[in-house]
Amino acid sequence: MRNVSLSLRLLQLFSMGWQSITFVFMVLFFPQRVFGAGVALSLVGMGLGAAGVLRGRPRWTYLSVLTMWTTFFWLIISQAGLGSIEQYLPLTLLQSVMILFATEVATESCKLRIQVSSEAKSISSEVVILKPIASGQQAFRHLSRLGLLFASSYVLSLGLLLAGGMIASAVPLFADISLYIVVASVSLSLLLLLREA
Repeated sequence: MRNVSLSLRLLQLFSMGWQSITFVFMVLFFPQRVFGAGVALSLVGMGLGAAGVLRGRPRWTYLSVLTMWTTFFWLIISQAGLGSIEQYLPLTLLQSVMILFATEVATESCKLRIQVSSEAKSISSEVVILKPIASGQQAFRHLSRLGLLFASSYVLSLGLLLAGGMIASAVPLFADISLYIVVASVSLSLLLLLREA
């Protein structure tokens, strides 16, 4: 039973840590005039995420993810107001990938927490020791694959963004091609994620 708790606790800690890093990484780029509001929104999101992961409440984690996306879109709108979207495009892409991964980690953590609690109530302790450990290992393997998928999608997007910038400087007709490439890359990443699930 100790191994089960350790596997679950590690996943919960990783989920809360990743969500916190994602929120902080977004708030750091907020303009000064809305910085306080961004911090408040992030604290609410981190609290919801931690509570959802620790208690195994998927709805709370969904609210946390919704708060993450709200923070992200608010950041984009504030950057658009300052005319700095293009300057922060690689970071914006990284933030979106971090949110997607945070969503997956929180979901896996909630699933494992629910499974461990339900099996602890209904099955004998011998089976509880074996089955959730396998589930914990499956969760970590699944998250590792998704992490590689997201990281490779991000690196590919950066490469395409750089290539788009070079093409745009050579052929002015394609000046905005980099934005389309980023959108296509994120869409590809989402399609691969849906296929994986």
